[in-house]
Amino acid sequence: MVLLLWVNGYCHDFTTDEGFELVVGVAAGNIDLRDSAIMISSHLVPR
Repeated sequence: MVLLLWVNGYCHDFTTDEGFELVVGVAAGNIDLRDSAIMISSHLVPR
């Protein structure tokens, strides 16, 4: 995800814990596509 954001002119401001929770939540099926998109978009920072 970091490389994809960088190539498109962004970085993120997730803490390590927030990033971990996102990855584990998606992998476990507890966070769906819509919710993950909302979480990612709320942490986008233009570089």
